[in-house]
Amino acid sequence: MQLLRQELAGIDLPDQFLSSVVDTVSSHPLSLRLAAQALRTDGAAVLASEEARRQFLFGLRDSSVQGVLLRRILAHIADPEVRKLAEGCLVVRVVTPGVIRHVLARPAGLEVMNDAGARDLFERMAGEVALVQRIGPNELVARSDLRKVALPLLRDGSPERVEKIQSSAVRYYSKQDSFVAKAEELYYRLCLGQSTATLDKAFDRAAGLELAEVSDFPAASQVYLATKLGLTVRPELLSEADDLSWARQAALTARRLLDADRAAEALAVVTQRSTDVSLPFTAAIEVEALGSLRRFEEALSVADQWAVLATDKQDSDTYVDLRLLTARIAEDTGDTDQALGWLREIDALVRLPKQLPDRLAARVAIVRIHRKSGTSQSDEAVRMRESLIEDARSLTARDRSRDPSLVRDLAAEIGKEVPSLARDALRLGGYKDAPATPAKGKPRKRRPAKQSLTQSERGQELTESMDEGVAADVAETFRAEADASPFE
Repeated sequence: MQLLRQELAGIDLPDQFLSSVVDTVSSHPLSLRLAAQALRTDGAAVLASEEARRQFLFGLRDSSVQGVLLRRILAHIADPEVRKLAEGCLVVRVVTPGVIRHVLARPAGLEVMNDAGARDLFERMAGEVALVQRIGPNELVARSDLRKVALPLLRDGSPERVEKIQSSAVRYYSKQDSFVAKAEELYYRLCLGQSTATLDKAFDRAAGLELAEVSDFPAASQVYLATKLGLTVRPELLSEADDLSWARQAALTARRLLDADRAAEALAVVTQRSTDVSLPFTAAIEVEALGSLRRFEEALSVADQWAVLATDKQDSDTYVDLRLLTARIAEDTGDTDQALGWLREIDALVRLPKQLPDRLAARVAIVRIHRKSGTSQSDEAVRMRESLIEDARSLTARDRSRDPSLVRDLAAEIGKEVPSLARDALRLGGYKDAPATPAKGKPRKRRPAKQSLTQSERGQELTESMDEGVAADVAETFRAEADASPFE
């Protein structure tokens, strides 16, 4: 009863009556706040008599107490047209003359009106201070405490009407170019739980950031927005997402678990679903997690299964990611012939300019395997080393900053010949987390750089005084890192 008393500050009603209200509506905070609003709307004068209080209590004898309380609040609106609009005003975030005319009027059963009629109705709505607050000359918002409890009730009780209002709001705001309109359009699309593919077409990151703290969305939309903003969600929310949003969020969550050396948990996340949609997002992560758990045979088997699907889907990016991982597993387990076979296949496959990082990853691995095998003077090793030196110089600053692991691997093999690689390997400060939402599936396995070299004063000095001799020393240090298994 204390919460009800707090909500009714300034209204004197008998304790026995309030105790009966609590017994009737339950002690749920949502019900108590609605009860308090209903009591404030009736007013102490109306409830002064015992008979009036009895009628109030009898009116609550309904299967949906919260719905009864909401209807009681809205029933006190004297103006019939405003009363028809009231529920809609609790659905939308902002009420303006334009919203009344283009979004709320038709679902409320009001005749289509002109601008003057919408303005008149707007001003009449503004007089309902128990329902709305004016925040600008042309803007009203529903009282936050009332809207917070009323919106779920309206969704449950009148889902078709709520959906109609929200769909009208999408159409209304999608025709406008302002940032506010973009945020409102995205809000209603998320409220409607539109598909990931549809949301992608309308998504605006700045608008998404404005909605980051909003809790009005269904679970699938919460997963979508969190993933687009690089945030993780609770497992129970993730299970409600469609396959595409699930795959994106699962990749984000699993990547962070892998980077925290929690491979078993990462594997559990990405294996909750196995669909064609998840292929570019979770396939390589599943293989990497198995490799990190030293389950190499299983990792290779799973990689082969995903590789078949990637081939069928003509998803060369995912196929390359998978084969780079399986090549590294083969290298680490001593099957150099198989590793070289996969790496040669990748080298032949990636020929587009945008695939330069993948081509370099394959070729630097070939050079590394030859060095470790004592065959650095073979025709293939010499040819690959020469191509690495030439191609690495065309690796853009953006490519280098996006893939510090590749830069370190290159520095290990050709840092002496290309000192800028050694310098950048140090400048980038070692491993930098993968992007929150990878552009294509999973980045290659990352390894933390040597703390003593990349983050020490000595490392800074080397970066500033890089020459061929220093570059050779740096390359030697990174070579030891490159030779160590990333799965340990």
